[in-house]
Amino acid sequence: MTETTWIAPGEGPHEVEHWFPNRPAGQHNDDDGFKAPFPLGSGSCFSTIHDMLRFARDLLERRIFPRAYYDLIFTCGFEKQGARRSFGWDMTDAKRPKGLSRRTIFHSGFTGQTLCVDPDNDSGVVVLTSRTGDWQAGFDGRNRIIEALLQ
Repeated sequence: MTETTWIAPGEGPHEVEHWFPNRPAGQHNDDDGFKAPFPLGSGSCFSTIHDMLRFARDLLERRIFPRAYYDLIFTCGFEKQGARRSFGWDMTDAKRPKGLSRRTIFHSGFTGQTLCVDPDNDSGVVVLTSRTGDWQAGFDGRNRIIEALLQ
């Protein structure tokens, strides 16, 4: 990954203004990320579709990191009241796009992006949008895009 950074790139042709909170284009949307002068590990990264697909491909091919890293990511470590999580990833059945296995890991960001990787079906999908308005409607829409891509 060569174009992913925590450092806000500032205004540019590929950056958008955040609707809530109202932040300038190319700035951190996450309030803590916006205020902190260093990465906090709670998101707010800037990336490209190419880097995100490289990341998904590596999760499927397991080439860069030790095996334990991938095993940790793809193993459900928490399951309670329908919620399922691995280390850092959502695995909840009700939120997972249809057609993907229970081992699928995914993350849907606040501003309109979704990444999901299914090792059982050798599938990785990235959807990058700029969300304004209802988060759930955006989440559901991105899941429909993923489902259509996998058909």
